Amino acid sequence: MAFIATCTIISISCKKSSSDKSRSELLVGNWMLTSDVYSPSYDYDGDGTTETEAISLYESCDKDDFITFNANNTGSFDEGATKCDINDDQTYPLGWQLSDNDSKITIVGTGVGSGVANILQLDNSTFKISATFEELGTTYTNTQTFKRK
Repeated sequence: MAFIATCTIISISCKKSSSDKSRSELLVGNWMLTSDVYSPSYDYDGDGTTETEAISLYESCDKDDFITFNANNTGSFDEGATKCDINDDQTYPLGWQLSDNDSKITIVGTGVGSGVANILQLDNSTFKISATFEELGTTYTNTQTFKRK
């Protein structure tokens, strides 16, 4: 009986948890954008009114798009089930790299754009990044949250 209890404890303690995974391992998979926040608020759609959360302004055909990160630092941007333009490719290739002790991600590709972002959160279900940009003398922070698909 004690042997069974010991084996059970050993097998439970040997299972790899999400906290044991590297950030690269956690990133691998499909991610869908669920939030696109600007601070200070930003005129995302160019209509003269500033927004803090822009995801509600996305066309429905953009809301099902997702990003795939592969283990070999490649990936793709996928148009999802509904494409805004039937002539668009279904997927666009991308490359990615973590840096600064895995606190930053660089993404290079079409469809998702290219750039460097700070990783604010990365676990089994959430990938949250932020980047800054300047426009007309104002510096904005754009924070995007992705959920695992």
